[in-house]
Amino acid sequence: MKNFSIRIDDKEYWISRSVAVVALLFTIDKDEDICILANKRGSGTPDFQGLWNCPCGYLDYNETTLEAVRREVLEETGVICPESMKLMGVDSDPQSNQQNVTIHYCGFIKTPVRGKQAGGEKNEVIDIKWIKITKLSNYHWAFHHDKLIIETLKRLIKNKFFFQSQGD
Repeated sequence: MKNFSIRIDDKEYWISRSVAVVALLFTIDKDEDICILANKRGSGTPDFQGLWNCPCGYLDYNETTLEAVRREVLEETGVICPESMKLMGVDSDPQSNQQNVTIHYCGFIKTPVRGKQAGGEKNEVIDIKWIKITKLSNYHWAFHHDKLIIETLKRLIKNKFFFQSQGD
């Protein structure tokens, strides 16, 4: 066994792999192009500095995954998640996620707002953009988020979810 336990207030808790969340927030810009909310990782991150990612981070103690995804988006971009955030999937492959179990949420924002880092780690984010899906390959991505964006968008369009949830 590679897990270990710790004691907090006379209770035993087992420490093992971490849970992370990622938010895929889409919008349609003034040119009617589909865009994704992304941020560029700064020097305050432990890895992948200078690469782009969708807002993401770790689940905090006593927090639901939906609360975590909303917090991470707000901290990293200043954008408030829509109420209609949907659970899209879970990736538990230890090789693809740095040993994390990553929970993917998706949402649609009708009007793209300009974001600004509003918390989180110092120098965690150095830029925030709504990136056109057609321009994803112009950016270098952390955590294979570019592939996740495309896979998620294909699922949304196939299931017509993307077009039905534009009410927020």
